[in-house]
Amino acid sequence: MKETHKGILTIATGAQKYIDMAINLSLSSRLKVPHIPIALVTDSKDPELHKHFNFIIPVNSEYGKGVIQKLFVNEYSPFEKTMFIDSDCLIVDSIDWLFDLFDGKKVSVIGKKKYDYILSGKTIEYLKTQIDLDYLISFNGGVYYFEKSELANKVYEKAREFVNYYDKLGFRKWRDGVADEVLMSLAMSYFRMIPIEDGGKGMRTPIAQKGQFKMDILKGYCEFYKEGEKVTPAIMHFGGDCLNTFFYKRELKKMKLAKKKILPKSVISLFVNIIYNSSYILQVFVYRVVKSILKGAKFKFTPLMPMYRFE
Repeated sequence: MKETHKGILTIATGAQKYIDMAINLSLSSRLKVPHIPIALVTDSKDPELHKHFNFIIPVNSEYGKGVIQKLFVNEYSPFEKTMFIDSDCLIVDSIDWLFDLFDGKKVSVIGKKKYDYILSGKTIEYLKTQIDLDYLISFNGGVYYFEKSELANKVYEKAREFVNYYDKLGFRKWRDGVADEVLMSLAMSYFRMIPIEDGGKGMRTPIAQKGQFKMDILKGYCEFYKEGEKVTPAIMHFGGDCLNTFFYKRELKKMKLAKKKILPKSVISLFVNIIYNSSYILQVFVYRVVKSILKGAKFKFTPLMPMYRFE
């Protein structure tokens, strides 16, 4: 029986590509944490979505468009304890332990308190003259955790209030709009919320990733070096153009084959790797040869399979 007191929430509206991303996230959740229900906030009317999600929640267009919707997740969630996960993520391994780590924190993220920090171009010293702050929380907005409570509602209300001061405070525009991380950092810091440190095992993006990227969703691991630190995230956040990378597409193929339950997962993983890896290695090799000849660049032998083909 599915647990109902805790669950995963995601949002996907607009173009079909966003709906597809949410479905991919759902496939990974069914594979890794099938006992945890997942809810989707969407404007899609596709009845097929009910096959992928436990709850389909109609988006409220009056809240606004784009990332502003993430400031209303407390209004949308059907769960007592919610882990909001961006639709461009894949769950690689169990996240039960991550729920346990968050437990009791009314609103939290994977991140750190910063006492000397620049938030979207503005120093903490400047922001302290405008807002009652002791620190700012540095984090990536791919994952938010919150529990139904008066305090959580106050935090999200404050984040929505800060939308009105976004331009006055001089924050940088994000895709012609506001950035949810900026607003939630201010709101959580205002209410002295506490972020969690996950030891590189919760959620990470490949931004600033160096060297070989390793991932196998069927075997339950993801490993790479980020800012000199080895990380092994249970939630891989393929933000931005990372969705177009070889690894995202390869792991989707594995999940879709595994869903059919025709072959053992170990066989599927081996089969897909053999077919996809050899082609990718060849593409990378050819690119490096051409770059070496035409631009006089030093030929790179490693990594054989970089995150970005044109590194």
